[in-house]
Amino acid sequence: MTDIPNWWMKGDWFDVCSCNVACPCTFAQAPTNNHCDGVMAYHVREGGFGDIKLADLNVIAIAAFDGNAWAKENPVSLGIFMDERADVAQREVLQKVFSGQAGGWMGAFAQLVGEVRGLEFVPINFEVADDLAHWGAEIPGKLKAFAEALSGPTTPLGTRVQLHNAPGSEVGPGQVVTWGKTVENEVDAFSVVLAGLAGVTVVAWAYVISVSRKNAMGVMEMVPGMAMPQMQSWEAPELFLLFVMWAVMMVAMMVPAAAPLLLMFVRAERQSAHNRVATSAALLLLGYLVVWWGFSAFASLVQWGLHTAALLSPAMVTTSSIFGGLLLLAAGVFQFSRLKRACLVRCRSPMSFLMSEWRSGRWGSFVLGVKHGAYCVGCCGVLMALLLVAGVMNVLWIAALCLFVLVERIAPYGERFSRIAGAVLILAGIALIIS
Repeated sequence: MTDIPNWWMKGDWFDVCSCNVACPCTFAQAPTNNHCDGVMAYHVREGGFGDIKLADLNVIAIAAFDGNAWAKENPVSLGIFMDERADVAQREVLQKVFSGQAGGWMGAFAQLVGEVRGLEFVPINFEVADDLAHWGAEIPGKLKAFAEALSGPTTPLGTRVQLHNAPGSEVGPGQVVTWGKTVENEVDAFSVVLAGLAGVTVVAWAYVISVSRKNAMGVMEMVPGMAMPQMQSWEAPELFLLFVMWAVMMVAMMVPAAAPLLLMFVRAERQSAHNRVATSAALLLLGYLVVWWGFSAFASLVQWGLHTAALLSPAMVTTSSIFGGLLLLAAGVFQFSRLKRACLVRCRSPMSFLMSEWRSGRWGSFVLGVKHGAYCVGCCGVLMALLLVAGVMNVLWIAALCLFVLVERIAPYGERFSRIAGAVLILAGIALIIS
């Protein structure tokens, strides 16, 4: 590190986390419930890095880990925010110091980190009361972390509960820790769950668009290098490829519709201080998709039958205006059915669904996803038949149905929109039959 000059920093530091008081991590032990979600906030009052001066700058790290991080049982995942007021040179210094590249205690602490989810320069509000009665930090729209000094019946007025030479201090050895209790701890940033949902959706849509383009060119290629015959009968391999197409298409269309429930589930899990929130969310999503994949298997069999009966064109569009009109008519009538209303109410109220159907544990998360998927299929399954009217792989029609489902679920007047759409579908079905 010959390019690292002499450097020093003085300032304030605190953390707010999901552990019980007293936080086991401060004693270099495994966190409460073996999992910790925490906020580490640093305020650099003054410092220098060679010729570069540092003053009144803030850094916040969002941490998540399982097991005893100090014993390196599992690596720590971090998301980092740095003060947007820092100039170019100061930003470079802050990154070198807090990444451990500049050595010192942060160089040793960085050895505990396995993943950095991101770095953002943002406005950071940081405060520590002069008498240590309270402390906190806020990043507008992203983070709130506030605590007040711990006290009790035998704590002398104006004094603080403190620990000297903490075994697990994030600012190095020989520190004095002042204990507090969390007042507010909210983080909405660097979400691995949200990133995962976005990633799954993007990949699924990329597949749908690719297959749609090839289908438009007259090549029914569901998997790269494997084309399906367009006119002759399909056999088991073609049926499997058809299932893959439907399954991925349901992921593209229905994962966005499940996002409100999943994000609300993640928030509830974090507030309950449960372990492995991302794993539980993944199992919920898997249960949800298993139901839709079951629907995909059914849809594939239906399409296979329609293909055998010559009721679908090579572009996977119905060849009969009467059949197409009946599909529109059925979808429209279904919008006014009791089943539709009952399922839509559940889909539009994720909080109510979670409160009434909550299951604990990993298996409970999977079952929760299955139940939500069942309501979702009950709400939207009939609408998927409309894909046969305009083309199963018509990407604009798929996108329109996806938007339709989202509006039904999250728009303020989604239920009224659903009934209006039902009336439009009925009129369109009658018009197509007459034509």
